[in-house]
Amino acid sequence: MSIGAREGVLHDLWSYVRGNKCASIFMFSRGAALASFMVVDVLYYSAMGYSLVFVGTLVGAFTLAAAISELPLAILFDRYAGKKVLYAGMILRMIALAILFLNPGEAWLVAANILAGVGAAAASGTSEALIINNSGSESYADYSQLFAMFSLISAASNVVGGVIGAAVFSVFPRGIWAVAVLFLAVATVSLAWLRDSGEHVEPIPAKQYAAALTRIFTLRAYWVGFASGVASVVPYLLWQLKFSETSTAFVVLGFIAMNLIGVWGAFLSKHFPVTRSRFILAAALNLSTAWAFAVAPAGWLSMAFFVAHVIFKLVLGIMNGAYLHANIPNKVRAASGSLSALVGAISMSVFLPWAAALIQDSGAAVAILVSVAAYVAMALIAAFRPIRDPQRAASGV
Repeated sequence: MSIGAREGVLHDLWSYVRGNKCASIFMFSRGAALASFMVVDVLYYSAMGYSLVFVGTLVGAFTLAAAISELPLAILFDRYAGKKVLYAGMILRMIALAILFLNPGEAWLVAANILAGVGAAAASGTSEALIINNSGSESYADYSQLFAMFSLISAASNVVGGVIGAAVFSVFPRGIWAVAVLFLAVATVSLAWLRDSGEHVEPIPAKQYAAALTRIFTLRAYWVGFASGVASVVPYLLWQLKFSETSTAFVVLGFIAMNLIGVWGAFLSKHFPVTRSRFILAAALNLSTAWAFAVAPAGWLSMAFFVAHVIFKLVLGIMNGAYLHANIPNKVRAASGSLSALVGAISMSVFLPWAAALIQDSGAAVAILVSVAAYVAMALIAAFRPIRDPQRAASGV
């Protein structure tokens, strides 16, 4: 991977995009598809007359379906199907988005989110694994820079997709789902030019594969994933509602700001090698900014705290993701990444409906204590488990 460690972050991004055009198009289009509806999805459902608890149920159904499906599909990717799993996932998600566009009723919306969850699972850890396996990364520094590039491309795609989605929402709310389908179609086509990392590779013996895969349970990053999922629940539900108290335009502005400012998260991550003290510091910064966002009055102050929280959440995610993948061999990467995402997905699906009810009944200041407790748990994991700059797991398994 030709990413200059001593160059600026934006120079690194341009170098990566030039050397990985198809991967960049795929990541950008897929990210823009998600952003085109995520910027206003809670507002959309509210405008359609659905309660916040029902929105939590929809997200919970999506997340649970993704959690159940992700590991089997990732194993299929690692051992047999390769890009075919990605193609299937993209097509399933486009079908789900078409159902959401038609909006035929509550039961159909739940079914569409379940279908979208399966599609997302098929294209989640697998797409990341496909790109990482072809990157040539070998050390924590390589993976940290690669994840920083992912974050930068994600920020750019989120801004573009979010602005387009918000503009469409203002004139034709249901159109956000059609925009997402178009972006996903571009991402699906771009897959044809990505080399399948599983081509001509014999799957390793099942017992050897299982031993390498279950090693992830010994990694701190796996257990941080659960706490991270819990910590994300309340801010995920809260930011659109809080910003919309000012105006819908303020929601869009906040979405753009948190993605543009997120570039600084990628920059800061280059100066945050994994050490116990720095990981605890990142968790503490996430805790304080999440709490300040929830209790601040709606307006510019709450946006400032939320953007700060996004920066530190990104730093924490890059640190943790780099640590995880530096300890995972290529032949189990998709399934290992899915196991890590699984705990976060389960925590999201379990806590979302409850958190939505907590926000409605008790308010943001009480609900954010869920995130506070999760960040305290992350700091405790760092304090009582050894955390150090890892060496990559042996290449073979």
